[in-house]
Amino acid sequence: MTLAMVIPIREGDWAILGKEKLPADNPKRTNEVTESVVEFLEDQAKRGNPFFMQVSYYAVHVSYDAQESTIEKYRNLPRGKYCVDADYETPPPTNNDWMLMYAAMTEELYRGLSSILDKLEELNMDEDTYVIYVSDNGACFRGNRPLSGGKGNIWEGGIRVPTVVMGPKVKKGSYCDIPIAGWDFYATINDIIGGDPLPPEYDGGSLLNVFERGNRGRIERSTPELIFHFPWYGHTMPASAIVDGNMKLIINLHTGETKLFDLVKDIAEQHDLSMKYPKRSAELKAKLEAYLMDVEAESLEAMYEARVEQIDGEVKRARSEEHKAQILRKYDWIDESKANTSWRYDFMEAFNWEKYNATDPSYPN
Repeated sequence: MTLAMVIPIREGDWAILGKEKLPADNPKRTNEVTESVVEFLEDQAKRGNPFFMQVSYYAVHVSYDAQESTIEKYRNLPRGKYCVDADYETPPPTNNDWMLMYAAMTEELYRGLSSILDKLEELNMDEDTYVIYVSDNGACFRGNRPLSGGKGNIWEGGIRVPTVVMGPKVKKGSYCDIPIAGWDFYATINDIIGGDPLPPEYDGGSLLNVFERGNRGRIERSTPELIFHFPWYGHTMPASAIVDGNMKLIINLHTGETKLFDLVKDIAEQHDLSMKYPKRSAELKAKLEAYLMDVEAESLEAMYEARVEQIDGEVKRARSEEHKAQILRKYDWIDESKANTSWRYDFMEAFNWEKYNATDPSYPN
């Protein structure tokens, strides 16, 4: 089997790394990534090789960018649901705050994906190729309503992401609401290629049965619950979570408090049920804490020290005094977050961006 990971050599977020701005007709290297994929597919078709390929586009990650013609298309369309007056003003908002830019960048990503699917069909590979389209985390641009939170936290807006699959025995136009996680994909691919059984300590389970049977399918995992651990002072409070059936328990690692939600009845996570169901809360908390101890999960203190060490290294590698001053402000970022104990604290909104330099199209990485 041929393996490929299509990721451009030069980082797409040019502003953060001090690179030169990418060309106007390919500002997020979407075209370049797509062309690399198409060439790889053509080569594998000629050789008759089975293959695995991971395609990692830069869109829709910051810094946002798109072709001017695509932006103008959205300027001339009826106003979108989440657009604001500033999106249509001159000068427009900065790239990372501009809805028209975001929409255009998303369309260009869609064009790239469409070209890949068209090439698979052209090469008669579409009937026996699995395509899995998924995001690595929730969005951070103008919210994820009705979900709470977004990128960088374990509210549903940060961990519930769209997943679309096509492939052999996958029913077209069907919908499946069985919860899955990113760590299921390795087990799935291993199952598809007939690999050796995975060790019992591996958390993920194959999704192949669900691909083929939808909501009648089953996932066999060594850890039945879905567990998330994010001990980081970042966009919101550091937290861990466990999802078991409809119920989700979150532990605020900063305060030790817990909240319990029924995700079927309360997808927005607005109604804490921990007082109503104390026994269920205690059971889930015990399971979560036992798992974290068993896998020797990172502690909050260790992650804070690691983050400070990372920033220390960035300061030493600063390109200029101006760049160094910008990096130093990252200490404020984590310290302001550490000082806040609120559950609903949205750091991306609360942070003093004026102090950081809100006019810069990049932001702390």
